[in-house]
Amino acid sequence: MSTQTKEIKEIIELVDGLEVLAIFGAKVVADGKVNHNDLPIVLEFMNKINSLFSAFDNVPEIVKEIEDIDKAEMIILLKKLLDIARNLRDFRSVTVSQ
Repeated sequence: MSTQTKEIKEIIELVDGLEVLAIFGAKVVADGKVNHNDLPIVLEFMNKINSLFSAFDNVPEIVKEIEDIDKAEMIILLKKLLDIARNLRDFRSVTVSQ
């Protein structure tokens, strides 16, 4: 892990947690309805929910990291967000075409 990544570790963990939440939402609504067929997706999400909660536990540290973010760290963070957006877009296109 690079020095910049270590300095924005809490932000990255929060973004990872939000990615888990976004993928859960995308999977649930992929078929256009929410019903009992989504139960395996909910169970999968429940197995990952602790990482989501722990990501939000560090909000004070995240605020400090945001206040001290530099250009190199911003680039790392933007790349991470773009990767997530691409993954969600790819997930949606695969799901919609099935």
